[in-house]
Amino acid sequence: MSSASHSLSVKLGALLFRFRSFTPVPVIALGFALCWRSHIFPGPGGASLDAALNVVGLASCSLGSLIRLITVAAEPRGSTQTRRIGANALHTTGPYAVVRHPLYLGNALIVSGLLLITHAGPAYALVLPFFGLGYAFIIAAEERTLRANFGEAWTAWAAQVPALFPPRFSALPTLRPTAWRIAIRREVNPFVAWGLGATALLYWEWWARGLLPRAEAKSLQVVMLGFVALLVANKVWKKVSP
Repeated sequence: MSSASHSLSVKLGALLFRFRSFTPVPVIALGFALCWRSHIFPGPGGASLDAALNVVGLASCSLGSLIRLITVAAEPRGSTQTRRIGANALHTTGPYAVVRHPLYLGNALIVSGLLLITHAGPAYALVLPFFGLGYAFIIAAEERTLRANFGEAWTAWAAQVPALFPPRFSALPTLRPTAWRIAIRREVNPFVAWGLGATALLYWEWWARGLLPRAEAKSLQVVMLGFVALLVANKVWKKVSP
């Protein structure tokens, strides 16, 4: 890669990093729109395969959310989410001893889980390349900054710990999350976002196929209202709790 191309990719990665909380929204919305018709009829594997994909998708989302929660809880005190690439210290323990980018691994599992629930080829073709390329640029920009800031320490860590795959499971016993309350408050919004999305997808699939009796429909509506209530409660908690 030429120096000009490398510089451009780093700048693009920094831009995507800055707006990483917002860029997925229109892509996921378009993915949902593409799956609107696919949920009316079972996919190529039939209704049984769709049901299995729903279970696997929910499990993937839950695992991704758990990874994010553990990662945030294990971060040193004072760590915050910023819109610019940079770090006051090089985190190499806890989840960062398993993979170098545990939060992105969690995000990838959540996105993959939602895609499995869509049962829509066009959604896969749109969302997977977007997130794959987006995270590739972001990771490249982040690691360039970390390498410049921490030099040999970063090089030694990167030589032992993979970026995302395969996870270094031998490091799992080192996980010692401490800031659970802070982590829960920070992770409510991502949890509510994928929870509402998954519930809406399942509601539409079962309703469109005539598989949603009134009682079950009301139950899913209650679940969606519960997610909204959790979001509101978390905002109130942040205001009244230090």
